[in-house]
Amino acid sequence: MIIFDFDGVLADSLQTCLSACEVAAQQQGRELSFDTGAFATLDPLTFEALAERHHLDPDKFAADVATAVSSFETPSPVFDGIFDALSGLAKDHSLAVISASHSSVIRTVLAQQGIDALMKHIIGGDTPGQKPEKIAALVADLRDEKHVMVGDACSDIKAGRSAGIHTIAVAWGWQSPEFLAAFSPDAIVGSPAELANSCRSLLT
Repeated sequence: MIIFDFDGVLADSLQTCLSACEVAAQQQGRELSFDTGAFATLDPLTFEALAERHHLDPDKFAADVATAVSSFETPSPVFDGIFDALSGLAKDHSLAVISASHSSVIRTVLAQQGIDALMKHIIGGDTPGQKPEKIAALVADLRDEKHVMVGDACSDIKAGRSAGIHTIAVAWGWQSPEFLAAFSPDAIVGSPAELANSCRSLLT
């Protein structure tokens, strides 16, 4: 099984989420401006961690971010090349998404290109539990198979490793490949086509 993070891996949602973070900060009486480097060195890369950095209530902040993202009229686009990469991989492997984003938001974005139909599982932040726990539960009955976690954050790499599976970091997400290299993923890829080839190599 190939498990994908959503934001920064499949969806080009950084600007959407930054806007949602500003709305969430306003809900706590703070006028904050978040730039594209807001998540660059967060460990873990979560909205809760960002809230703690700015002395905000983390649980309320994360909930308000999710509400704001769901309220935006225009869904985030999918990165170019993602559909071709995933449709090819889906011919031979089961695909899944595990993300902090709400599952309804994930489905809406992926449905733009029919990617939702390629996914065997879509597990969003509305499902209780942390990402490592969700990955472990997903692969628990498939221990004889190889699995890959694909993410754009150090916390994705750690989550995959804690579940005992391969990890791939993408270079187009919210944290830089230079930062991610320090966490020793099995591969760092620079394009969706390279991602597909790397997944096939690790799952062979």
